[in-house]
Formats: sequence, C-alpha cells, structure tokens
Amino acid sequence: MAGVTEDAHERVATALAALRDSGGRRTAGRQAVLQALANATHLSAAQVRDRIATLGVCVDLSTVHRTLNALVTAGAVHASRSASTRVGHAGGWTVTNAEP
Repeated sequence: MAGVTEDAHERVATALAALRDSGGRRTAGRQAVLQALANATHLSAAQVRDRIATLGVCVDLSTVHRTLNALVTAGAVHASRSASTRVGHAGGWTVTNAEP
C-alpha cells in the first residue's frame, strides 16, 4: 500500500507474528487486511475491504469479517464496539491497530 511507513511495516510484522504464535496461518488475505490497517486509526470492516480493493485485490465483506475476527482472537488487532450503527460501520464494529 502506497505511503506505508516503516513503523506501519513493523506493526504488520508484529501482528503477523502474534497470529503465528497463536496458531494462525499467515495468508494473503490476512496480510492484506493488516496492510489496509497499517496507517489507519479506526476502520470498519467495509472500509478495510475498500482499502484492499484499491490494491487490486477483490475480497468479500464476509471474508474481511472472518479475517478480522481471527486477528482479534490472535491479539493482532483490537476491535471496539461503536454505539453507532451508521452506514460505514458494519454491525457497529470498528477496528484499530494493535500496539506492538
């Protein structure tokens, strides 16, 4: 993803290590989700999917949700419940980068 900083690359690598340590696999989809989150603060699953699409990768929203759930379970990303369920925040969940 254009404009990804060195710090963002480090966060992606740390998150992938957390995923691996929890028994998860490093897949292209999971890496794409992490790259979409690399320079973001809060994104909905739909916004993650849209960022991935700008990379030329087509993924279904349900795949993004499953991937985010796996990354949350691994401790690779954090999910926070939003009081709002406005458009752009699917199910009221937003995703933030995990701290390394």
